[in-house]
Amino acid sequence: YEIVDCDWSSDVCSSDLRLLNPVQNAVRAARAIAGGDLTHEIPPGDQTEMGQLQQALRQMHINLHSIVIDVSRNASEIRTGTEEIAAANMDLSGRTESQASSLEETATSMEQFADTIRQNSESAAEASRLADATTEVAAKGGEMVSKVGETMQEISQSAQIGRAHV
Repeated sequence: YEIVDCDWSSDVCSSDLRLLNPVQNAVRAARAIAGGDLTHEIPPGDQTEMGQLQQALRQMHINLHSIVIDVSRNASEIRTGTEEIAAANMDLSGRTESQASSLEETATSMEQFADTIRQNSESAAEASRLADATTEVAAKGGEMVSKVGETMQEISQSAQIGRAHV
């Protein structure tokens, strides 16, 4: 945009300047927005077509700025929620490991308990066999004592008969 040999007091020159300034403002605003820069204020436009274009760019700038703030806030909330979920997962993992350890200890105790019961059962079976053997020996001993008693009685009777004959 170049204005050459303009008499600044003429109507043509001043209308060109009025047109040029809003166009430059609109171009600068559009380039800033396109570049992701939402920090510059866009002045409100007037009622001309260029002013309405500038006003539309200003409204787009305001809306985009609001969207960026909302997205940033939502991302922050998502980050916070994700951190809370991660912490809860770590806590759950720790509790699960603790329960697994307790379960392993319980299983080991149950195995030891089962071994003790098996040993007690084997000991009881051995004690029963020994008791049966002892009963058998006692029964045989009782039979022998009985036979010895009978033999002694026979000897005693024979001795009485032998004395009676003498």
